[in-house]
Amino acid sequence: MSCLIQGGHILELSEWVAVLSSTVSFATLTIVILELRLGRLQSKASALIEVHGKIERLVAIGLDKPELLEAISIGPPEKEALRSYLQLWLNQIELTYRLRAFGLYSKPYWESMELDISDFMTLPQMQTHWSNHCQYYPHDFREFLEKCQKQAFEAEPQTAEAPPETTQASTT
Repeated sequence: MSCLIQGGHILELSEWVAVLSSTVSFATLTIVILELRLGRLQSKASALIEVHGKIERLVAIGLDKPELLEAISIGPPEKEALRSYLQLWLNQIELTYRLRAFGLYSKPYWESMELDISDFMTLPQMQTHWSNHCQYYPHDFREFLEKCQKQAFEAEPQTAEAPPETTQASTT
């Protein structure tokens, strides 16, 4: 039984089924590859979150028990607690930055997040902490934070203009 004429050649039903089967197989393989890639990205994101969570818990224990913080500190416990707290913030910002690569944020949300990060990086203690510890972070993250700082300092403060004063006619 013939089904299709192709360039003068009539394809048999079995040939047509073979072509359709090959097309479906290719589509299925493509979907499987995409699913595997997505699964790998999700695994990487989960691992990243887990590592940062463990670091956060370790620092939190140190903040709760100053004697543990002293064991790894190079300065007075109060300064070390502040340094650890600021470090937690930097780690959280880096985690947020890294998760962006996994497509977890919509464009408007990420733009808002960048503004928040830029604003946060203008805080004097955060600037000092960053300048003392930036070398411990990957180059791409350093560039990102430097861009955020630059944007924050280039942005002019938005001040609302006062309404024009109106003069009232004297009634006397």
